[in-house]
Amino acid sequence: MSLLRTSLIAALAIALGLYIYFFEAPKMAIEAKGDHVVDIEPAQVEHLELTYPDAKPVELAKKDGAWRLVAPVEAAADTNAVDLFLGAVRDAAIERRIPKGEAEALTSYGLESATGTRARLELTVAGGKTLPAIIVGNTTPVDYHAFVRVEGNDDVLLTALLFHTTIKKTAFDFRSKSLLHVNPQAIARLTIEKAGRKIELEKKGDDWALLSPINDRADTEAVRALVSTLPTIEALAYLEGPEIDRAKFGLDSPSLSVTADLAATGKVAFKLGVADEAAPAGSFFERVQDGPDAADPTTAQVAKVADWVATTYGVEANDVRDRKLVRCNGDDVVKMAFTRDGETFTLLREGAGKPWSIEPAGDGAVVQRIADNAMQSLVDLKGDKLVGDAGEPATKTAYALDEPLARVELSTKDGLCGAITGASKEPGATTPVFYLQSDDRSAVLTASASQMSRLSMKRAEFVEMKVGAATKDAPAAGNGAEDETAPSRQ
Repeated sequence: MSLLRTSLIAALAIALGLYIYFFEAPKMAIEAKGDHVVDIEPAQVEHLELTYPDAKPVELAKKDGAWRLVAPVEAAADTNAVDLFLGAVRDAAIERRIPKGEAEALTSYGLESATGTRARLELTVAGGKTLPAIIVGNTTPVDYHAFVRVEGNDDVLLTALLFHTTIKKTAFDFRSKSLLHVNPQAIARLTIEKAGRKIELEKKGDDWALLSPINDRADTEAVRALVSTLPTIEALAYLEGPEIDRAKFGLDSPSLSVTADLAATGKVAFKLGVADEAAPAGSFFERVQDGPDAADPTTAQVAKVADWVATTYGVEANDVRDRKLVRCNGDDVVKMAFTRDGETFTLLREGAGKPWSIEPAGDGAVVQRIADNAMQSLVDLKGDKLVGDAGEPATKTAYALDEPLARVELSTKDGLCGAITGASKEPGATTPVFYLQSDDRSAVLTASASQMSRLSMKRAEFVEMKVGAATKDAPAAGNGAEDETAPSRQ
């Protein structure tokens, strides 16, 4: 092959490559991308304005990477909702173009006015460049399409009906629904006021304590659920300016008030008014202002919230009191003293993992599995329902706690860490109600026969029981085989 021929072939190959690179590749990329109403990347959009022929315009602007509503109200926007909207705009494909020369009058498509019969969308991207407005008109009688045009171009575009639905938005659609911006971990105190009653809770290390209406241990998990739920409260609807009728909404005399004091400074608070069945059904809610605007009712944020808010925070004091009977660490327990029917015996060990012994000593060795299960079941024991308080002998009589059926004391090397007394007013009944009380609290809790059986174990249940030549373990406490017979006072 001659050098000239080789050079020509090489030149043709280079020319073909350049042609493909500069002409065919961009064309192929466009074809692969498809024909769209507007070519945007949502992340580049910094401002959008929606104008409607029959509703208030909606305007949003991005500031420091976060979207905010500008009109018809100044408020934080739901960034995710804005991004989803812009994604739908970007994805709106043109399914057919009707050139100006072939199209009917724009009135036939609902595209003659600046807003069209549906909406007008204006987008501004990075650098302050405003793109030609998108005008959305009527829908087609068949085939589920909508008519669209881009301002400055009289071609009529057909796009999917979904775009016609997507483009119509209200300020509420874009507005952040979150009403209380608070980190639950920062809450140090929670106060709930309802019908003249006040519940005050305070964080003590990793646990919570009830300060009012009675000083007691709080159910830490129940309180954590309350504080962790605060940031999940969302608006079903917002009410602005003249729409707010405080007296009618019950906000002048709220049915419920909740205040969360933060560990550093400040607070987050809200109050609930009356329930309202009008759509969207819920309760009227007002975020209590803090700081210089606190006394100005015009700055109040009023909304409707779901019914669960009133239910969740309308708790009684007993709902947040601890139902656990003792605060002992199982690994630290070295002594369990049981008393039942005049019999008292004690299980002892040197420490976690060490064998248990029993006093008074007698025939048979302690079954370690049963002793370990009994200890753990007592450490974990919770009452069913808190029914009252009994601090004085007279009040103890009301629950028969002055004549207990059983009692257990748990101790560590440092001394007594918990003691539980169990009683029943009708121990011989078919289904007696048992009452439990720990020494360090006035709280009285109901318990089932199964729960009561953890206190009323007898010495024989902890040691080997010999039947003839065979040796059998007694059933493990709290491990599927429990004393189903109610303990007797005799």
